[in-house]
Amino acid sequence: MSEEISVKSIGKLNGKNFQCWKFQVTAALQAYGNYDVVIGRKIKLTDLATVEGKNWVREDAKAKFILSSSIEEELMSCLITCETSHEMWIKLSAIHEQKSASNKLILTQKFHEYRMSPSDSVMQHVAKVQNMAAQLADLGERISDVAIMAKILASLPSKYNPLKTAWDSVAVAEQTISNLQERLLKEEARLAYDDETANALAALSVQKKHKGKHSLQGSTQRGQPKDKSEVECYFCHKKGHFARDCRQKKRNVSQKFEKSAQSVQNCAFVSTLNKHCDEVQPSIPASQMKALLSLDSSEVWLMDSGASRHITYRREWLENYEPVMGEEIRLGDNGVCSVRGTGTVRIQKLVDSKWYPSVTEDVLFVPDIRKNLFSVGVCTSKGFNVTFRRQSVSISKEDAVVAQGMRQENGVFRMFFKTSEVNCAVNEVNLSTASLRVWHERLGHVNNNTVRDMVNKGVVKGMKLRNAQDFFCQACQMGKLHRSSFDSTEEKKKRLPGDFIHSDVCGPMSVESIRGAKFFLTFIDDASGYRQVYFLRHKSDAVEYFKQYECLVHNQFGRKMKVLRTDNGTEYCNRDMKRLLANKGIRHETTAPGTPEQNGKAERENRTIVESARTMLEAKSLPKVLWAEAVNTAVYILNRTSSTSNTLATPYEVWHGNVVPVVRHEVYRDRCRIRTEFGLRPEKRHLFT
Repeated sequence: MSEEISVKSIGKLNGKNFQCWKFQVTAALQAYGNYDVVIGRKIKLTDLATVEGKNWVREDAKAKFILSSSIEEELMSCLITCETSHEMWIKLSAIHEQKSASNKLILTQKFHEYRMSPSDSVMQHVAKVQNMAAQLADLGERISDVAIMAKILASLPSKYNPLKTAWDSVAVAEQTISNLQERLLKEEARLAYDDETANALAALSVQKKHKGKHSLQGSTQRGQPKDKSEVECYFCHKKGHFARDCRQKKRNVSQKFEKSAQSVQNCAFVSTLNKHCDEVQPSIPASQMKALLSLDSSEVWLMDSGASRHITYRREWLENYEPVMGEEIRLGDNGVCSVRGTGTVRIQKLVDSKWYPSVTEDVLFVPDIRKNLFSVGVCTSKGFNVTFRRQSVSISKEDAVVAQGMRQENGVFRMFFKTSEVNCAVNEVNLSTASLRVWHERLGHVNNNTVRDMVNKGVVKGMKLRNAQDFFCQACQMGKLHRSSFDSTEEKKKRLPGDFIHSDVCGPMSVESIRGAKFFLTFIDDASGYRQVYFLRHKSDAVEYFKQYECLVHNQFGRKMKVLRTDNGTEYCNRDMKRLLANKGIRHETTAPGTPEQNGKAERENRTIVESARTMLEAKSLPKVLWAEAVNTAVYILNRTSSTSNTLATPYEVWHGNVVPVVRHEVYRDRCRIRTEFGLRPEKRHLFT
């Protein structure tokens, strides 16, 4: 093209505006006829000396000029090695579209949690919803017009409820965003007019009642507060305030709301009336209907159009359970409940007097909800049609009914579902087979590569990995921050288990443990890495616990300790310890003052133990008073996991001489129940394991 290429109107790419920049650059490339070269549709010719080859070179040069001229200089370094405009386009898309995709989850959550601000107008409210939908569409997550209209209506304040009801009677063909926006503007104007009229009538009433009383009260000057002593409330008929300020009215409304919300645990249930459908009641025999109505409330699934996900508080229903950290759901009263995990629930659904098995996936485990909620939004997003009638609800797809429900006396729709608890065999399989995240948490937040090595090399019997994809663990980032380690210069010698023992005392802790301990004492075998931990009230107790450990090594395992390496603390360098070591023939090696690196084995092990314990407490928000239990659990787990120094066997195997079975416990602090044996006094307890 002969005309000059200009990119002044294109906003430069700065790393945060990739979607807008891509739209502008695509339009410019298409206008100048270079878009096919950039996306690779027009392939580079082998012979560039021909006329076609020279044309390709010219178009590619123009495209490279447009791309490079619309990018900030600090982002240009990654494109210097690119030879063609197509390579530049691929590299930019790989870098920035991946960053944009990471925001998809955040934007989706923001879209579903959005509520209209009291200070926003209807136009601003609609614009915000459409803007969020447009951002998701740019990321490849297109939101349908029906979902946008549903979000606009669902996020409106209660004063627009008449409009929501009237909107259901509008023909489906006329239910468009522009039509909805027009109706919202009219309703906003009507509400504003009603408020002005009400204020004018109230002011007129006050003026009439003040007429003829100026001699007693005097005239009211502009800007001074009005006298409400003669104002009569339309609600309680008492004087001194307006109806909008009536305390009795607000109290009655609050009590009415609490009473209605008590039956549904503060969850929003919004139904739509399909006036084009005839009233059809599910044909269910009386015996089956009686059985359904006799179910305990904890086994009932309620249809909820306000829930964005399926929710249950029954942990025993969930298969393929995976713990979730940091995720929350917001209730209709702005309350927040923590999501503990997600899984799959097997149900039986009653359709036309017959039971059919089904599976509900991606169900959130939220113990605080105390209700089982079946999400309307999830059904519609998967292509199902949800139809609410006066006394029933049905879910269909392609004119085939797949689930049914009925309306309860409190106006809430319950589904015809039955759910069975996961049997013990399934639990056993789930315990041995889990994702990388679950094993990472079960094993005290051990390194991910360690988990993979344990599975691939069969270090632990029965341990299987379902999903080995890497993930980000926030608890590890918070619990394992430490200073960079020193280089190791000690020559590694061949030693037998029990010959060379490292020891160190860690503490004092900020709080005492449940049993009053403030320190913990560790003994680490150099050959196997096997750890033993004791908890001390005072540092001076170290001598007594060393006696116990030396007897344990000698009597239970038939090994004789030869060397003990410690620092120069007084808990080790004292008369009693020296006499004990001399009598046992054990050489005592101590570090030079101020150089803890010489006792690096014990120092690193203590750091690993503390990080694992602190991470487990951080992950489950447990009090610090449980630090001793967490340390004990960390030592137990670390003895049964492989390390970087020995990836073929665990410290337990090297020390005891046999392979450790799979760790038979759940994630630290997960709630479980224990069975009371026959004849014992029954008690309901919860243990943290």
